[in-house]
Amino acid sequence: MGSAAVEGMNPKVQISYFDPFHLFDGLRSEIGQRLPLTNLHWKSEGGTLKTISSLNVEFFSSTGDEMPQDLILKPFINCVIVSCESVEDYRSKIRPLIRNWLPSQEELYCTNIVVLHSNKEILDSSIFKSVSLIEKFNKDFPSLKTLETKTVYKSNEERDAFWNGLINKLKHYLLEVLEKRINSYEATLKKEEAPNSLVLLHENLLKLYLSFQLTAEASAEIEKLDTLLSNKGFFPVKTGDLQTPVFKQNKFSVNAIRTLIATEELTFFMIQKCILEAQLELYVVSSNDKTSEKKLNDAFHRFLWRLHSSFHTSAYWLQFKFSLYDEFINLDVFENSKSDGWKLILCDLKNEQRECWIQLACSKMSYRVPLMEFDLKLTPKTDPITEETFKTEEVFYKNVVHKTKDLLKEYSSFASKRQRVMDWLSIEIALLYYDRGDYANCMIILQSSYDFYMESHWSVIGSWLLEYYIECIEKCPDITEIDLDGDLVPKSIVLSNSYLNLLTSNSKNPRKWWTEFLNSNINKNDNLIYPLDNLFAVDIIRRVFPVQANSYGIDIFFSRKCDFDDISISSITLLMKSYADEFLEFTVSDVILSSNTSIYTLVSNSIQWCTFELVALEVVIGSTFFKKEFDSLETEDSLCLQPCQSVDSFKVNVAKYVEQVFDKNYLRLRFENTQNVDQFTFNIQSMNQDEIFFANGESSLVVSSFETLRVWFEKKSQSTCKFSIKTTLSFTKCNVQFVETCIHEVDCKLPLDVSVEDVYSKDTLVFDFSLKSLSDEIIFLFDASLTADTDTKYVISDTQTLSEPALLTPTAKLPYHIFFQLSNKSGSFLAADKFNLSVKYLRAQQYFKEVIECMIPTDSNNIIDYSYWQNSVIPSLRFDYRAFELSRKLTVISDFTVTLELLRPIKDLRLKSQITDILKKLESGISIDEASHCERETMLHELIVPVSIPKLTTFYSIQFKQMTRNEELKTGIPSLFEVKVTDLSDTWELSAKSDVPVFTIINCSEWIVGGKRRFEINSKHIIISVNLIPLRRGYLSYPAIEITNTSGDATGEIDYLNSNDKLLVF
Repeated sequence: MGSAAVEGMNPKVQISYFDPFHLFDGLRSEIGQRLPLTNLHWKSEGGTLKTISSLNVEFFSSTGDEMPQDLILKPFINCVIVSCESVEDYRSKIRPLIRNWLPSQEELYCTNIVVLHSNKEILDSSIFKSVSLIEKFNKDFPSLKTLETKTVYKSNEERDAFWNGLINKLKHYLLEVLEKRINSYEATLKKEEAPNSLVLLHENLLKLYLSFQLTAEASAEIEKLDTLLSNKGFFPVKTGDLQTPVFKQNKFSVNAIRTLIATEELTFFMIQKCILEAQLELYVVSSNDKTSEKKLNDAFHRFLWRLHSSFHTSAYWLQFKFSLYDEFINLDVFENSKSDGWKLILCDLKNEQRECWIQLACSKMSYRVPLMEFDLKLTPKTDPITEETFKTEEVFYKNVVHKTKDLLKEYSSFASKRQRVMDWLSIEIALLYYDRGDYANCMIILQSSYDFYMESHWSVIGSWLLEYYIECIEKCPDITEIDLDGDLVPKSIVLSNSYLNLLTSNSKNPRKWWTEFLNSNINKNDNLIYPLDNLFAVDIIRRVFPVQANSYGIDIFFSRKCDFDDISISSITLLMKSYADEFLEFTVSDVILSSNTSIYTLVSNSIQWCTFELVALEVVIGSTFFKKEFDSLETEDSLCLQPCQSVDSFKVNVAKYVEQVFDKNYLRLRFENTQNVDQFTFNIQSMNQDEIFFANGESSLVVSSFETLRVWFEKKSQSTCKFSIKTTLSFTKCNVQFVETCIHEVDCKLPLDVSVEDVYSKDTLVFDFSLKSLSDEIIFLFDASLTADTDTKYVISDTQTLSEPALLTPTAKLPYHIFFQLSNKSGSFLAADKFNLSVKYLRAQQYFKEVIECMIPTDSNNIIDYSYWQNSVIPSLRFDYRAFELSRKLTVISDFTVTLELLRPIKDLRLKSQITDILKKLESGISIDEASHCERETMLHELIVPVSIPKLTTFYSIQFKQMTRNEELKTGIPSLFEVKVTDLSDTWELSAKSDVPVFTIINCSEWIVGGKRRFEINSKHIIISVNLIPLRRGYLSYPAIEITNTSGDATGEIDYLNSNDKLLVF
């Protein structure tokens, strides 16, 4: 019956057919295959184009009599089906029949059609000599539309195309009639004022829109009808009587309201009933509308609420309401609904029906159900079937449990959306068990319920249920273990946890539960670990500070979540873990929590300067452990430990830049505060074994002597520019062990390029060192010195100690020169003699950092903020190197507002004010001469470069002397000169000569040599006379010379004594 009822409520568009020759059966199959009609497109005046996806059409047989007067009852299309084989058939039968049929069907708001059914030859042939049968029809009956049908086709494709065309014409005719009828109703509505007529028009429009599944328009008409009928000025109706059943499922209602008005049966109840039925019909045709279910549900509850306002004092109201729920929930139209949304709505309706039934039973029989209170002044009337479900108290409580459990089972498919409803239903059953003394079953249900409300911070409900839960446990002496999520847990443990949970809830007597908890825990001695958050709120200050030399502390605020006596805490331990899975503990022992909030300093003698994740905080009270575990995925549970050693801490500083000595790389170390240190080890380990190695190819090295100031290492790849090392300082001081670990990033790019040129003279050697910056920043040169391996042999000019640092800028076009002159005390200048150039320097960033640090003296009482200033604020500053080159002013180009944001962690207002003043000055620039200079030792970088004397092939001293000193030199006139050539092999180490050297005077644009200009040097000392002819006037340099071998290749060095002299030529 269900599907038939739904079919009955589904409105249809009607097409009547008059079939005098019994031809329709031959067409029924083709038409039936194409029903319902699909994809009709309709556009209202001023509206948007809408698609009617499916239209139900009903063909019904007509006798050809006159149609009904009511427009809504008239078919949309009237058709007569005929067949014609000859002219005689047409004249004698067909034409008279149509002429008799047509007057009874003339109607503006219907479409009349003649369906000619015959074979194609008859339709196409000219049986009337000059015209075809179709043309004859159109001539004789111009008001009729003519359609042809046939039963013989050349192919399936032709048949499909033929019928598709015919169906499209039917769609067009139907939409034409729809438009005409809508226009007719709307035109009448504009003129009509009578309420009854207005109701009829809106009701007819509603049915029209429902027939064509125009849901938005139909919904609007329902609202208009509701508004119109609710107007008591138009319809001053009586309340009426409650009637069941409410819904008619077997037929689509037409003019129901008009009929009630006409028969004077319209009441408040009937109006609401008709509106709800209309909403149900709208739901039937709105199956594709996702909101249709909610709209119907809202309409049903609106119907209930309106009836409640008029009938709630009636003795029949509760029985009617219960029966209405039953009727609505079991409507056949919902039988095939697969929508989860509607199934959930039905669950909610069943829950409401259950509550209605409980109210009905309690009001009738004076029963009591926990959590439900009802007005018992009115005794309701009930039908025998309903009353049978609660005839005795035992039957009633059994049915309450049964109905609730069935409802919970249905709700289980929608747990994510109705979990709280399910929880409350479970609580109702649990308290029903409690009332009836079934504590075991009550305990099982409350076990999960109270837990949810406590975790959801609904502590009032949670603690209320928890007290019931505890009472149930205590009233079940035979229970020793309780099943919690599949694990059997001792009863005492469950009670202990429950006491703690009550402590943090809105319990009125926390001292009682704290005492119960301590007694339970001491008596059972289960050594359990309880959640710390249940009892205390903790706030960990995210900064580590020195409490004494090499000892560090972290502050934790404790606050109690409940009011009880002072607590003696045995120990508090904070556990952290680095990203390298290394653990660090801070602890404190034997403290008293005597107020609501206390602060404790946890201390550790082992520290590692890196980022840690908080792992756990453990508090021990007597023999009871409380623990808080931190979520490593939460960024607020991380802690970056910044170096903040106290001024008297023992520490080993590692320079962040390498030093190079004789082409070897070294790490520079500096020890501070070594006094009272019993023994120590300083372990240096490469973080990446593919970057560097130490002695014997090891990836780590241990330093245990204060004398070790440099540590040699080698890069595995010359392309390595930076590397990281991990250092661990372990030492004992006054029999206390300390450990300090740090990660250092070391820059191994040398910022300086050093080259040397040798300048030779008869008995001295000058090294000309050229220094260039290879860095992007300025290099400050503080000191340069040259030392010889043999200190007694050479005299070296003084070390170049600079009164102020020299600047090597990356933009400088010319290198910076340093000269050292060597004199030989005894013996020769030998290639085997070695020298070392030492250059001490600082990068600009380091130098400026030192200068700025010295502007604020170290305060041992505020080492935390000062360390933050040193390690976080100063390294963030960006300096204007170009401004320093031009004006010797220290200027920052950092964003001042961003830098000020960095000062937030500094707590000391005086220090913050000092820093702010310095930053403001740095914005405009501070002269480097005005800035305070450091008095403490600066860790300068040193570059040591080996230098040696090149081994020469030959070395001669050459000197020209004019023979006629008082004679003027004139252009073009030869002058006699004496040339002395002296071999210096006695002073310099020379290699053995392979052939005789040749001395040559070179002609040039200023001089030519008159006569011989090439001479063999066949002794240690020769004197040559030559004629030099000047070619131009002025001050002329002496002519160029060279010493070559016999092949003409230059060889050795020359000390040309006249190289810087000038001769005046007139």
